Amino acid sequence: MVRVTSIDRYRRTLLFQGLGLTPANIRNLGGGATQFTINAGVPALSVGQADVGAFFGDDWRIRPNFTLSAGLRFETQTNIYDGHDFAPRIGLAWAPGARGKKQAKTVLRAGFGMFYDRFDLANTLTASRYNGIVQQQYVVTNPDFYPTVPPVATLSNFQSSQTVQEISARLHAPYLMQSAASIERQLPHHTTVAVTYTNSHGVHMLRSADINAPLPGTYQLGVPGSGVFPLGTPGPVFLMESAGLYNQNQLITNVNSRLNQNISLFGFYTFNHARSNTDGLGTFAANPYNYAGEYGPAAQDIHHRLFIGGSVNTKWNVRLSPFVVVQSGPPFDITSGGDLYGTTILTRRLTKSFYRATLGAGPARSASTCVWPRPSASVRRAKAQAVQAAVPVDRAVADRVVADVAAAVAAPMAGVADSRTFLELPRPAAGIT
Repeated sequence: MVRVTSIDRYRRTLLFQGLGLTPANIRNLGGGATQFTINAGVPALSVGQADVGAFFGDDWRIRPNFTLSAGLRFETQTNIYDGHDFAPRIGLAWAPGARGKKQAKTVLRAGFGMFYDRFDLANTLTASRYNGIVQQQYVVTNPDFYPTVPPVATLSNFQSSQTVQEISARLHAPYLMQSAASIERQLPHHTTVAVTYTNSHGVHMLRSADINAPLPGTYQLGVPGSGVFPLGTPGPVFLMESAGLYNQNQLITNVNSRLNQNISLFGFYTFNHARSNTDGLGTFAANPYNYAGEYGPAAQDIHHRLFIGGSVNTKWNVRLSPFVVVQSGPPFDITSGGDLYGTTILTRRLTKSFYRATLGAGPARSASTCVWPRPSASVRRAKAQAVQAAVPVDRAVADRVVADVAAAVAAPMAGVADSRTFLELPRPAAGIT
């Protein structure tokens, strides 16, 4: 089993460059840089933005044990299409059993509100800076000149793409509609327990899209600039838009206990489930013309989180506040690390169609394994001899390198559990299967 990780790819690149191999041979042996980006132009730029917010709210005690709260917030900002946003809020609190001086041991609360988010000034600055005139952002695929940084004036010789960033003319400020209900109960020994359920529904969430991606079926893999472009000229155009969706459900349990005047304990446990089709402006669809698979676990989809803390006041009036946090891991995405659609964005997920498009028939796959066919002995010898012939260095060094490469080519990919093993597996050379 051979695991070609990112650091392995980097090491192979340096090793084979030092041995004098050509860029094509280095790539066939699992090395070579994938992408090179550089910014040029005038970075100094001045932009402005006006932002106004106003809020009105009040509480009404309808009964001694029932309180109603309501409010309305107005927000507006420049630099986006949407400029007049109203956000109502309403909440209530009821303490059943409270009469006169008798305190209730149970309190019920519920509420609903809308909460708008801002479109940051930094986003406006980015769009104004990378408009293709003020400052240019060049992207070169498979830069064989690594590690040399070429002059910007020569990038046209490497079939580079220039990235332009824009803001949608109909961008809307993102907002959440959040509802919550809770019950709080007082227990013996100065202890209270509260259970809260919250639901959040977000619309107009920010994300980005390449609106000049080559039309489906027109881009040739590994040929920068190929394809039919909707805007007529090659080059990605990243549009900041507000077309995202977000849904979250949370169940939160809080416990507070005051053991005595000097020691108190508190903690909470949260069960969380969040799904969306964006995690911000840095989110691009894996397929620029198919958003069907984009809705899934959000970056905030950490299912379990436990916090336990305390407060201890010593006799020297020094307060100690120890705490422990335990949580499950956040979600992650497995991508190919290649530009399959000519967008310069390496977000393509691993699918059967990806293997067929990039590696021919691809591996035989099951639910948990990835098995690559073992090359024949004649193929392994031909591969090793080809590498040996291209290495004009000391024979002993060449023999060691050839042996290592031959072993890497010959090793079967059986029972792969680490996704990195086949994510960055080098594409076989022509004639090698």
